[in-house]
Amino acid sequence: MTNEQIKELLLKVLPCDVDFTVVQSGKKSKRVNGLYKPESREIILHNRNFTNDNLLIYTAIHEYAHHIHFCSDSPPHSSRAHTRKFRNIFHTMLNQAEEQGIYRGVFELDPRFAELTERIRSTFIEPHGSLMKEFGRALLEAEELCEEIGVRFEDYISRVLSVDRLEAQHIMRVSRSDLPNDIGYTNMKTLARIRDDGMRQEALEKLQSGYTQDMLREQVLVKNKDSRPEDPMETLTREKQRILKTIDTLKGRLEEIEKKMAAL
Repeated sequence: MTNEQIKELLLKVLPCDVDFTVVQSGKKSKRVNGLYKPESREIILHNRNFTNDNLLIYTAIHEYAHHIHFCSDSPPHSSRAHTRKFRNIFHTMLNQAEEQGIYRGVFELDPRFAELTERIRSTFIEPHGSLMKEFGRALLEAEELCEEIGVRFEDYISRVLSVDRLEAQHIMRVSRSDLPNDIGYTNMKTLARIRDDGMRQEALEKLQSGYTQDMLREQVLVKNKDSRPEDPMETLTREKQRILKTIDTLKGRLEEIEKKMAAL
């Protein structure tokens, strides 16, 4: 493929008003397959690293995503360019390239991945989602018991179970949801935070259609968060967690000081 052919394919995946150039170095690199130079807006591809055009296009899309990111309204301001926003751009472009037949996912081309993916989903992801729901129900039961006998549930979580209080809240929220186990606990935790049923269903459908966590957060969750007022209960819960964490820190420091005073 020529440089111009690669550029045409990239613009077909996602048009961009800011011009750029594609340069195939004709070299093999052990460090990187390609890179993007924002100052000169050049996409450099070490084409001798690739055994086929599909792998070349994958790297070209990756570097083109950097170009799109740098030309956006909120470009990266540090050397850390692989941000959540970049990954959202990159993954979105990969999905579009697959739909247009420009790129074929490497995990679909190798039949070994089909068996491995199914084994991971059925053995780990779905059972873990189910287990965490059961865990949440047990924590809810413990919370009711603490209220019944008049003790702090936070103390039980921290001192008896040694579980992070905020994570316990996430687990309990997941147990109350009607989310399917096969999306896994991490995704369940993300979606369970969405209070609006319609928004949560939209996010679930996007996830099941192939959205990654980064795409979901950038395209659905951020948009929905910006479009609705802050939930007072959620604000107070976050403030409570910060205060409890500060109290724990101060208690630990106080104990250290008292030990040093006793030693003197």
